[in-house]
Amino acid sequence: MTLDAEALADIFGDFGPVHTRRMFSGTGIYRDDVMFAIEVGGTIYLKTDAMSRAAFEEVGARPFSYGRRDGRVVLTSLWSMPEQALDDPTVAAGWAERAWQAASAKRAAARTGRRRKGRAAPHPPADPEGN
Repeated sequence: MTLDAEALADIFGDFGPVHTRRMFSGTGIYRDDVMFAIEVGGTIYLKTDAMSRAAFEEVGARPFSYGRRDGRVVLTSLWSMPEQALDDPTVAAGWAERAWQAASAKRAAARTGRRRKGRAAPHPPADPEGN
């Protein structure tokens, strides 16, 4: 069962306004143009990082994974939203905030990395004597 945009907005109502975009076989969930979650087949998966992952593990969440053509299974940094959060927008907001913080930090780090890679080395100051 796929969750529509209205259902997702209800779940994340206490977190703030969210918008969705179709992707692959699911839906990306965004706040402030930062994708912090996806919905696939009726399950919401939230972005994690090294600091938040343990909290997801403690409540029995499971990582989103997919199979590659070569047979390998890829585990992602997206973990299932705890069941109790689906029925309580206040609880959902707490989990969503963690996910949004993780996604925002990763996005900022990626942007900084791109700037560094694309930045030309500074030129030394011109020698006024022409040497």
